[in-house]
Amino acid sequence: MAKIYTGTDSGSGLLTVTETDGAPIGPDINKIIVSAGTLTIAGQTATITTGGGGGGSGTVTSITAAADSGSGTAITTSGTFTFTGGTNITTAVSGTTVTINNDSASTVAAGTATQVAYYTGANTIGGDSGLTYTDSAGSKQLSLTDTGAGTMFQIESTDAGASSAPDCVFFRNSATPAPGDDLGVLVFKGNDDGAAAQEYPRIIGEANTVTAGSEDGQLDLRVVAGGTLGFQLRVQQNGVIVNPGNDAVTDFIVDTDTVNNAFQVDASADAASFAVPLDIGASINGYAGSAPTDGQLLIGDTASGLFDAATLTEGANITITNAAGAITIAASGGVSLSGSTNNTVATVTGANALVGEANLTFNGTTLGVTGNLGVSGNVDMGSSGTDTLGFFGTTGITQQALPPPISPDPNDILTYVQALYGALSAASGYGLVTV
Repeated sequence: MAKIYTGTDSGSGLLTVTETDGAPIGPDINKIIVSAGTLTIAGQTATITTGGGGGGSGTVTSITAAADSGSGTAITTSGTFTFTGGTNITTAVSGTTVTINNDSASTVAAGTATQVAYYTGANTIGGDSGLTYTDSAGSKQLSLTDTGAGTMFQIESTDAGASSAPDCVFFRNSATPAPGDDLGVLVFKGNDDGAAAQEYPRIIGEANTVTAGSEDGQLDLRVVAGGTLGFQLRVQQNGVIVNPGNDAVTDFIVDTDTVNNAFQVDASADAASFAVPLDIGASINGYAGSAPTDGQLLIGDTASGLFDAATLTEGANITITNAAGAITIAASGGVSLSGSTNNTVATVTGANALVGEANLTFNGTTLGVTGNLGVSGNVDMGSSGTDTLGFFGTTGITQQALPPPISPDPNDILTYVQALYGALSAASGYGLVTV
């Protein structure tokens, strides 16, 4: 409200200014200057009436809201300034006091510190111990806890277009990014049999190169093996690496529809194996890190248990010619062979020459001779006295006793020949023997 100042002449020639209750204001003055308003004097009292603005009485000509255009709303002596409550808000005016209250339609349910407030009902806000937020600087944490199973966190987009949605972004907003910075980790935990929380797998995103326009990234998939966090798979800018930690327990295994371990790289044995047929659709362009050479073969090595790269070595009277994808083996001098009839016996016909004899055959059981048979020296037939002797397919007879040959008596010789004739004649079907 505007203040009205009064003064009394105390004989000093000065004017003392006081509040209406008589309390003095400042030192004594000898002049009053009215820059705005009206000064009236009635008897010994001077009254200053302002024309608006600050202290003193007057009429407010406009009210301008902060967000208004500035023109304001004029209020005249007959106008009314009204406070109106909004949704769930009430106002009350008593004299010069305006009171603004929340009405009874909105309530705040029970909650405790760190609980996140949410609508628990119509016009009701409350908290839950399963949804908390810790706002400690450097360790802020939003936690969602429940006793049930199933979906606990869901991001849903109702956009009908083809653009990516919904998106989940992990943004490490570092002022000093550097290669090797971890950009975020997804950790999966569960209790062990001692009721202690234990990490089992994790997924890690990392920056490899942070140069603008040449950035490189990395994604690691790791699981615990034998109580220790392993290093099983890495995806980075130049390829996919299995077992980047070079441990002895992480094998690379491929199964097929019906075969387990169809392809396996055994980390502990430093070996790879196939349990299915291998079809190489392209050429093999190297072995043990070296390019192949003409005539090179893979030959088994019992001592090492491996196939070694090797070439054939020429032997006596053999030439080997290595070419691109071909090996030619040829005789060089030595023995030549002619004849192509089965079971013929080869005989020497000259220097380094053999020919198959048509009149001399052997099929593995029977030796056949067509023509005369000449024998020089002894002829042993059979291995015991029970072996038989036959001619021209007739039934043979057993060994006959012959006197030993003697010399030089011609009579004894004749006797020996006669005994031989008798033995030959006894062979049924042989025919006449003339001696």
